[in-house]
Amino acid sequence: MKKLFIFLSSILLFACQPKTLTISKVVPADTLAMQIDKYVGQEVAVEGKIIHVCPVDGSKMKLTNNRQIIKIIPPAGKEKFERYWNGKRVRIVGKVYEERLSRARIDSLYQAGSLLCHIDFSPCSDTAWVAAKHRQGKATEIINHYHSYFKHAMQRKGKDYISVVVLEAIKTEEVEVTAELILPDTPDKRIPDCSQCPLCGLCMIKNYV
Repeated sequence: MKKLFIFLSSILLFACQPKTLTISKVVPADTLAMQIDKYVGQEVAVEGKIIHVCPVDGSKMKLTNNRQIIKIIPPAGKEKFERYWNGKRVRIVGKVYEERLSRARIDSLYQAGSLLCHIDFSPCSDTAWVAAKHRQGKATEIINHYHSYFKHAMQRKGKDYISVVVLEAIKTEEVEVTAELILPDTPDKRIPDCSQCPLCGLCMIKNYV
């Protein structure tokens, strides 16, 4: 009886011990974007600024922490992000995926004259924005701009695809802004000459929104 009491007491004591929580690996956004092969399938924590929330359905957000871009998608079971997150500095815990835009797909989109979403380079679903760019006579310039960027990026990396880094958000929280690096504008806005921008789009926002 005494042995049984000691055994049950040990189980109870063990059950009451605080559990060790698995802490997601904290990865700089730029590191994640440039070393995607190393992190695919892992759960990580990333900090950065949300510079765009899809205005059509909130199905994706664009996060940056300097020059690299990460596509943020809602967690399983949730349909969209609120516009509240636009412009916020956040910490996101999520699972890493990679989407690849093949050379054949790039050529197909170019031949079709598609204006692309600057989050993941899929055909833009914001019909009002697309119509406005055609009306303003800027559509062809933007299409050529993207195509030149894609060709340059693939040539420089020696790959036949463009990689889009995706983070499926498990938890999203706003963080306090401390010191934020602001990169200066450059008078030369031609993407092919920008060697520090392997997956950007920031200049396109400045020039075309």
